Amino acid sequence: MFNVKRALESMGHEVVPFSIKSGRNATTEYEPYFAEPLGGQDEAYFDRAKKTPRFAIDVVARLFYSLHVKRRVRKIIDATRPDVAYVLHHYNKLSPSVIDACKERGLKVFVRLSDFFLVCPQAHFLRHDKVCEECLARGLHRAVIHRCVKGSLVASGLKALALYVHKRMMRCYQNVDGFVCTTEFMKSRMEKDGWASEKLHVIPTFSPGGVLVDKDEWAGRGRGGYILYFGRFAKEKGLDLLVNAYLSTDLSERGVKLVLVGGTKAGLEACIEQVLPAAVNIDVKPFLEGELLGEVIREALFVVVPSRWYENLPNVVLEAYAYGKPVIAMKIGSMPEVVWDQETGLLFEREDYEDLAKKLTQLATSADLRMALAQGIAKYHDRFSRERHCGDLMALFEA
Repeated sequence: MFNVKRALESMGHEVVPFSIKSGRNATTEYEPYFAEPLGGQDEAYFDRAKKTPRFAIDVVARLFYSLHVKRRVRKIIDATRPDVAYVLHHYNKLSPSVIDACKERGLKVFVRLSDFFLVCPQAHFLRHDKVCEECLARGLHRAVIHRCVKGSLVASGLKALALYVHKRMMRCYQNVDGFVCTTEFMKSRMEKDGWASEKLHVIPTFSPGGVLVDKDEWAGRGRGGYILYFGRFAKEKGLDLLVNAYLSTDLSERGVKLVLVGGTKAGLEACIEQVLPAAVNIDVKPFLEGELLGEVIREALFVVVPSRWYENLPNVVLEAYAYGKPVIAMKIGSMPEVVWDQETGLLFEREDYEDLAKKLTQLATSADLRMALAQGIAKYHDRFSRERHCGDLMALFEA
């Protein structure tokens, strides 16, 4: 949201934010219009909130339809008179009442699809750490049968019911002017569920830095001599595949370290379900951001995205590309359309750690291949540029 806001403001547009009130929000004059937090608690994550009666009521209300949010949206629209509404995330905390409030005030409304929440109650086509599209093929009740949401029958039932009500009974999304998909893969899943193709527009996320690191900086970089993963430590992220693949090679003996950024060693071992040998050449670092993360990326040989679920154009890939770093990723979901095999990186076969091991060795031991792939990244830069993203977005808003 902040990246898009800054980019549009740099083009001379006024951007009015609307969100949940929180002590951790960026300071803004529009805070008084924001919706109250769930249960009055200043907590962003459901699992960390106190489960009070008020909280439970608010959770259900925001899941289905919130009149409180609707009133707040009307007030901010009446005060600021915007031309268009761009909804980046509304499910769970705001509800589709946001859309109705905007349409009642005569605004064009566009909804960005960050995940698969409109076709899957779990939102990520993920069941027990594996990809599952049963809801798409057989109906939303499959999520209830499998308890896909937090392993809970109640949570899964509420999510499935809310999605059914929004789509089939209230038809909350029929007046949306367009949906912004980050990838063709996302668009294909929406089309498979019956959404009108003419309302689905593919506009990829732009590189976080806005521009690639200058190509002259690529030469001599990667001096850290390590393979890099950064992101959450979770089973669906494929960390067990990456660790097993690395351990099956002789890269550790050759001095090529595996660096994992985003958690603790205990968290990693819980995720991969094994205790790492004391002598293994794997370095675990906590979550990093900004220049600290940038320096770790800059000195890496390449980046690995081993996710076994449907990543939706992950920022990890764009951040790697911004520093001219090739990416190794699993051949699944949208990854083949954002990591071009043998051009900007390498793809390994689904759930095949032996194939991943081959790709790790191939790229870690060939400076020529890494440079060729880095040069390939430059050819695709325009596809992920801030200028193209904002141009496509404004063309959609003004059509």
